[in-house]
Amino acid sequence: MAVCCSAPAEEAPAESAISLSLDRWEITADPERIDLELSFLEETDWKAAYFDESNASLKLVDSKGDAGSKGECRYISRNDFAFNEKTGEISLSWEDWLPAEDTEWVELKGEIPFFMYRTAILSEKVKVKLVNGFSVPLTLKGAGMDGGDVKVQLSVGRLGAWCGQEESSQVMFSLVSPVRVGLLDLETQTKDGTPLPVADYGGSGIDPGGKHGWCRYLELGDRKEEELDISVRYATGMKKIVVPVDIRFGLFGMGEKQEGSTKEN
Repeated sequence: MAVCCSAPAEEAPAESAISLSLDRWEITADPERIDLELSFLEETDWKAAYFDESNASLKLVDSKGDAGSKGECRYISRNDFAFNEKTGEISLSWEDWLPAEDTEWVELKGEIPFFMYRTAILSEKVKVKLVNGFSVPLTLKGAGMDGGDVKVQLSVGRLGAWCGQEESSQVMFSLVSPVRVGLLDLETQTKDGTPLPVADYGGSGIDPGGKHGWCRYLELGDRKEEELDISVRYATGMKKIVVPVDIRFGLFGMGEKQEGSTKEN
């Protein structure tokens, strides 16, 4: 009799795989606005592909019991900051609300969903012409949360002329996907195999039609390349964790660095 068994599912990371701290806060009176910058650090071999800003639930409450409405949450960057031991940054802002003038402290409470991964792979190479508006389809195998393949569109944007130039030496590469995936980086090479590293900054977002966009930039300098080979580095086997946030900070020393850490509820 044949016995069939399935491979065990990969264990999901614990909440403690991510630690958070408050790096900076700033209050503006006109218009009323409070801005916070959190940093996060990966504590295990699980890495953060992205966090779900649309489902982050965060609330500010001052010591008098006054509370702000839901704040705006967006991802700033994900880098390895070896000099200060942080992996990335998160920006938060609350408009039309300020803590009471005589408040002693403010608390940030809630939770942030992170999507974690252990394995990153490269897609197949595609030939990309450095012409404004050029586009090519690409399949990211196993990139979906369910392990399925995801079809994306890779497009080229040549930044507009400035300082009398016909065309900027900077190129923008955009990826559009029907679902959100763990896009990490691009690998670009010339025809002779010379690597041209893209900048480690860019942007991401969701268009009105629900499609997810992600972009990175490449500075060509004096190079006169017409075509590049490009591969996409992306996460597979992602797992979702919900990281609790419970940070209290005083309002003395405005502009000085205040720090806190997450605590389990």
